[in-house]
Amino acid sequence: MYNYFMKTYICPNYLKNDLINDLLSKSKTNYLENTRIVPFNVFINHKQENEEALLIESRKKISSIKNDLSIYKNMIDFPVFINQIVSFTKQLITYNIDTDTLPEKTKQQAELKTIIKAIYDLPFSESFLKDIKINENLEDVFLLDYFTNNSFEYSLKKKLLENNANLLSLNKPENISICVKAALNKREEVEAIAQEICKNNSAFNSVIVCSDPSTSIPLIRQVFKRYNIPVQDAKHSIKSKHSYSIINMVNLSLNNDFKSLYDFLYIYPLNRHTIKFINTFVFNASQLLDIDEMIKENSKDSFEIIKKDIDLIKDDISILLNTDSYKDKLLNSYNILKKYINTHEQTEVSALKKIKTIIENTYEIIETKEDLDMVLFMIENISINVENKIKDGVVITSLNKPVYSKEYSYIIGCTSKNFPGFTSLNGIFDEKYVSCIDYPKLEDRFNQYFSQLCWLESSGKNITFSYYTNDLAGKAQEGAYDLNKYIEKDSNGKLKFVPHWDIKYIDTLPT
Repeated sequence: MYNYFMKTYICPNYLKNDLINDLLSKSKTNYLENTRIVPFNVFINHKQENEEALLIESRKKISSIKNDLSIYKNMIDFPVFINQIVSFTKQLITYNIDTDTLPEKTKQQAELKTIIKAIYDLPFSESFLKDIKINENLEDVFLLDYFTNNSFEYSLKKKLLENNANLLSLNKPENISICVKAALNKREEVEAIAQEICKNNSAFNSVIVCSDPSTSIPLIRQVFKRYNIPVQDAKHSIKSKHSYSIINMVNLSLNNDFKSLYDFLYIYPLNRHTIKFINTFVFNASQLLDIDEMIKENSKDSFEIIKKDIDLIKDDISILLNTDSYKDKLLNSYNILKKYINTHEQTEVSALKKIKTIIENTYEIIETKEDLDMVLFMIENISINVENKIKDGVVITSLNKPVYSKEYSYIIGCTSKNFPGFTSLNGIFDEKYVSCIDYPKLEDRFNQYFSQLCWLESSGKNITFSYYTNDLAGKAQEGAYDLNKYIEKDSNGKLKFVPHWDIKYIDTLPT
């Protein structure tokens, strides 16, 4: 599994640079000898199969039993449903759960069992995981204490440690102090932290842990920019705008109506006169292929401008409208998109590569409109990892992405809604469903989550858990129950009043 003459460090990619710096600091050298640093899936040689093709194959397999279904008969045409089925099937394979043990007390359960059985034997890469055995002595393996929500990975990490692998904890400060503070709302919370960072001059020695990163991170960036506080984060994900561009092109090829045309035009730098003309006189893309006379009649003053724009897009529209096969509708859309990608923008190039990979992995098996919809679903869900160019500054992370400790740590947004962030299963395969099979128990998953969340208590020398008492709509919020252990008690054992942040100025601009 690994080279005995080499130390192996198992570490998620986002912590790799920090780990290297830590190892260099401890070795007091400028280089690391006989050392390799790999993520968990690389260590166990877990190679992903062609997941995109398998998703389409799964849809085909399930479609073949459509006539045997009644409740879920129409659901199989929805990519989201197929994705749910495939995701759960892969979990069953990972945990080595036999399909014969799936519940079938109700009609819904019986049909789900039939659907899962139809795809269970496909060559998902997870079938490799269930056969992993760890027998050798792993004294030269060092496992960084990172967070995982995957019960299988969590249990396998424990097996590594039982075979003498070394647990490498993130640095833990001495004499840690912990307090809890409240703010009127989320903006006040971020403003107060920004002011404290400025007061302590601690921008290069602070970490902010977001309980609700999707809403907190944009606000932090906005407020901190005004305070001129540098912000860095390991990486954050954004949706690819090019995913929507290629979907709009395919929709134009399929539908040729005004809506699909209008969405399609967004990728082009068209003049306002052209947009106004199209809005007024054009009803579908086909009209744009022979429209010079109409432009002359209705837009004499701006004829040259509009004609130049229409000529720019005419060839692309012709290609899209004259493509018959579903696979070529997708491929031609990709080829058109390539022409408008800024090759100097790394995120755009990264998105294009992901789209290309999906198309390459599925092109030969796209036969029907449903197959194409499945591919578009994959493309729509592409996200791009964006690395901040600022390497020094306040570190931003989330509850399940531990980072090396700093002098100051702020765990923010700790309302009862957001913190501690553990979520139970819902949807088709909810907790009631998995309780009937040999799936990891809710209590075990709960304990697994909380055992890893303890990293927060050593995320800084001075740690502040913070929450807000009102959301931005004015609705009252409560601090999470789990914060009570950090709040001081009076002589009668009752919790003391949680102090509010000391804030000097609140920006009243809307978020």
